Amino acid sequence: MDEKVRKLLIKDVSDKFDAVLASKAGEKPKPFTETLQAIVTGETDEARKEREEKVAAQVGSVFGDPSPVRIIAVDDLSESPTNPRTRFEGLDELGASMLAGVLVPLIVRPKSNQPSDSYEIIAGHRRFRAAKLVGISHLPCDVRSFTDVQVVEAQAIENLQRVDLDALEEAASYESLRKHDWSVEQIASKTGRSPSLVRSRLRLLTLAPEAMAALRDGVLPHSVAVPLSRIPHAKQAEAVKEFKAEQKSQGSVNARQAIDWLQRDFTRNLKGASFDIKDEMLDTVAGACSTCPKNSANGQAGFEDLQGAGKVCTDVQCFNGKAEAAWVQTSAKLKEEGYEVLSKAEGAELFQHGHLGYDSKFVELSVVNNEDPKRRSWGELVDKMPEDQRPMVVAAPDRDLKIHHLVERKKVVEKLADGGTKWAQEKVAEKKKATKERVKEREHKEAIELENEVLAGLASSIASKLMRVETLKPVWHLLASYLAYDYLPAGVLKAMGLKADDVLEEIDKGKDSEFFASLVLAMSMIEAPDRQDEKLFGPYMNKLAGHFDLKLKDIEAAKLEERAKAAGEVKPRKTK
Repeated sequence: MDEKVRKLLIKDVSDKFDAVLASKAGEKPKPFTETLQAIVTGETDEARKEREEKVAAQVGSVFGDPSPVRIIAVDDLSESPTNPRTRFEGLDELGASMLAGVLVPLIVRPKSNQPSDSYEIIAGHRRFRAAKLVGISHLPCDVRSFTDVQVVEAQAIENLQRVDLDALEEAASYESLRKHDWSVEQIASKTGRSPSLVRSRLRLLTLAPEAMAALRDGVLPHSVAVPLSRIPHAKQAEAVKEFKAEQKSQGSVNARQAIDWLQRDFTRNLKGASFDIKDEMLDTVAGACSTCPKNSANGQAGFEDLQGAGKVCTDVQCFNGKAEAAWVQTSAKLKEEGYEVLSKAEGAELFQHGHLGYDSKFVELSVVNNEDPKRRSWGELVDKMPEDQRPMVVAAPDRDLKIHHLVERKKVVEKLADGGTKWAQEKVAEKKKATKERVKEREHKEAIELENEVLAGLASSIASKLMRVETLKPVWHLLASYLAYDYLPAGVLKAMGLKADDVLEEIDKGKDSEFFASLVLAMSMIEAPDRQDEKLFGPYMNKLAGHFDLKLKDIEAAKLEERAKAAGEVKPRKTK
């Protein structure tokens, strides 16, 4: 609140202020207390009463019936050491409203082993601090005879009704009740919360100091802080540091993104582990995962948001070490049994998306073959083959070092077709037909490309002879410019060994007119409308070549020689 407004509210406590506010709003004057309450807190008197009645209903069984109110000096009151509240905001505004009168008395008890006029505050610490701030000397109090246990219980229950309660303060209230032998179920029943929520809040009290500060400051979302609490303290500090850096670089990180990041970098799902989590010998120091305290299944709640609330390991280094040890053992055993075992790099490449690609040459033995009418797995189909005809089974690790047994799809289908399996025979026939069509299509494409190159060569040869006519040079330049800026087919450019940008650059520079003539002629020949009619086009091109004392066969032979020379210079590709 603005300092000038605050001073005005404190100083001008009078009925005139009510009338001024009411006249400006065009309403009937309201009591000053209600008006000030609405201005300072945004809460009307009716809303406040409704909230206080709700609180009273929740905590009435703890505080009991009120006793006669006594006016006690502020100097005779002291705060309770067990008060779970740690944040006291808006004291200026509250103090200003209290100058008009304190409607709700503080709940106090006489202090033991102290003078009879000394009291400990049970509920009302914020009002006490606000009163001291604005100079109020006495406060109305409800004096109770509470034991230490009753004080803690009353404070915890009362604190949980606050609207501005943060997660850590809520956790502290639950913990104070736990220290007095309240079970989680009792706390949940008394406060109207679920047991799982109570447990998740209690987990926050085990956070490392850095993580707890980040949660209190609003940097770390509660949904991330709970599972983070299961990670060792050293890792928590690292995670908070990385989370802050991620927020700074991206501007904001929502809870789902943060959880995904936490799950990826700081936890591992034991359900899909590549090793036996009951094996104690993979790591003789850590022992079996099934009984490890770092297994979320062996502790309190806290991983509901991670990986479906399954068994989660919070020690990534230990998990990875066990996975590596299991891989070494398993791969050695598989090799002894005669399997072909792929390396970790080869397996990671195959399973780069977490599964085999749709175009992979391999299939998993455990996967159902959808092409089989009986819906059998590939493994079942292989088992039906004679042993001497079965394809080699390949063992491949995925990125998590989990072993997958694979076979080559093509070999299995061919073996089944040879054995008389109808659907496999149809598949092989379709494959052969598709292969023939692809070969035919490739040969046709290559023939067209060769023909284009021959026509481009013819165009270049004719152009060199046409350049004798000086008056045609501007015409070729004009035509070439028009074609280049309007449309140049990829086939023409490829046949001439050019790129569209190269053509535009040459036109802008005004290159030798022979280049422009070659481009125009090649375009007119390669893109000729009657090219599809071989009976007309072929003889016409031969006639055109003969007119300039050229032969298409000679040009074609030269292009084939160029291709052969280029192919000889290219190093053969390495095949897998």
